[in-house]
Amino acid sequence: GRTRNGEPTGKKVGSSMKKSVSIDPEVELAKIRETFAATHKSQANLSLKWRQQQLKQLYKVVANHQDEWTDALKKDLGKERVEGLAMETFQCMLEIKHQLKHVKEWMKPKHVPSPGFNIVSFNTVEQRPLLSPGVLIIGPSNYPLSLVLIPAAGSIAGGNPTLLKPSELCPASSRLMKQLVHKYMDAGAMQVMEGAVRETTVILQKGWGKVLFTGSGRVGKIVAAAAAKTLTPVVLELGGKTPVIVDENAPDLERVAHRLVWGKTLNAGQTCVGPDYLLVHAKHTQKLCENLILSVRQQFGATSEKIKSSELGRIVQVGHAKRLVELIRECERAEKHGCTVIIGGSKLCNAEERYVTPTLIMNAPMDSRVMTEEIFGPILPIKEFETRQEAMDIVNSMSGTPLAMYVYTKSQRIFRQFVDACPAASYMRNDCVAHFGNAHLPIGGLGSSGHGHYHGRSSFDTFTHTCISVYRPLGFGFEFFFLRYHPFGTGFKGWLLGSVIMHVPEIPVLRWLWWTLFLGACVCAAFLLDLVSLVVVRNGLATGLEMAVTWLRVPP
Repeated sequence: GRTRNGEPTGKKVGSSMKKSVSIDPEVELAKIRETFAATHKSQANLSLKWRQQQLKQLYKVVANHQDEWTDALKKDLGKERVEGLAMETFQCMLEIKHQLKHVKEWMKPKHVPSPGFNIVSFNTVEQRPLLSPGVLIIGPSNYPLSLVLIPAAGSIAGGNPTLLKPSELCPASSRLMKQLVHKYMDAGAMQVMEGAVRETTVILQKGWGKVLFTGSGRVGKIVAAAAAKTLTPVVLELGGKTPVIVDENAPDLERVAHRLVWGKTLNAGQTCVGPDYLLVHAKHTQKLCENLILSVRQQFGATSEKIKSSELGRIVQVGHAKRLVELIRECERAEKHGCTVIIGGSKLCNAEERYVTPTLIMNAPMDSRVMTEEIFGPILPIKEFETRQEAMDIVNSMSGTPLAMYVYTKSQRIFRQFVDACPAASYMRNDCVAHFGNAHLPIGGLGSSGHGHYHGRSSFDTFTHTCISVYRPLGFGFEFFFLRYHPFGTGFKGWLLGSVIMHVPEIPVLRWLWWTLFLGACVCAAFLLDLVSLVVVRNGLATGLEMAVTWLRVPP
């Protein structure tokens, strides 16, 4: 059975995992959906207690097994321990803590104003869980822990049972995730289903409250098309060719180079918001290239042997590594057209070992694959420009909309010029990639780079339904003399109804005391109107009004 509160033993979880017995994915999925549906039926997931409890257990999945996670990431992607901790486990822990800290506040219904013609109206907006059976999260291979559990934390905070489908390209991380989630999480809150294309196809044949997919645009189209058949809403976190512009008015080029090399080689270049190509003003081309080469050597080693044995990660698959090596070779063959490899090169790579050396390419042809495809590796093509408009034209000529755009300039005005001229999902000035770790910033694509957001409050909003609730008391005083009911006619009543709709001011959210006074005034007004109407009917308009004024006159 599941031990939701189980504590780790001295033995490593992933050290003696037996080969799992093959299970029919349709049977496995049916059991998961049935368990999730039972959670919705019990309404336990509506409570704050359930969400907090599950988030605390999810925190243990990561925090109690950091060594096992870094070992798995080393096997799958060659990530060194510090990078694995900083970019994967710590990011998950920070996000879960953020969700725990704020979920109570986010769950509270919010009272909102109402239009004057709806007086009196009590209006609330609240975030409720998505439809049964829950949320499906399909993870990528580049960050197999953080890009699965970070959105999962928001899904749990939103009250959704959540199915995780980790990438089959990272088998060590996938197995460990399944085992730890099974150990710590309630079966009705979160489960993991491993597999490849067949299993994913089976999962997508059923409807979900929402699907979040992180990966390539090609697979994203397949996921979106499959989800459309069940009218399941989808969040797509894709990628694209992220441009970097080093402006004529750029800051310290040595620091610019360090930040670019760090962002480009992070996770061996397998980062969706990592720099994809560099546009540098002709004034800075030579000096920046020299600093880039120096930075590569300072961060990874002065020789090719030292770079290979450094902390640089590995490409997730041999096939992916072969593709990257071929991208470099294509540029090497274009040397007669002015293309130059200024550091690295295909001869220093070993695709069978999934190793691709950091490679900087100057003046790659615009129709080459490094300039037309998302690279997703430690290769950075560099082109120079003479004017800002030329740089903007190059960016806008690229296919698709980038997930991020980085501009290095001293001037906020110039930065805004690039922001206004070049569509992108996000922008950063004088740095790259670092924005991804901020839980207060919504992360999401635009156009070909995806749609939808997550991180922090954005995750909670993404994985909940914005639900309205309205209460209107009955009574004569709240009907505006029955103006909204037929017949309207063409006379005074229709005109008065239009005036009420257009000119009665919006009613703000009032405290209970003010509402009590207001309702009391409405009741008094209704009583007086009834009294005046009765007197007028019985005694005629002139006499009735005179009698009403006499009755209401306060004696001296």
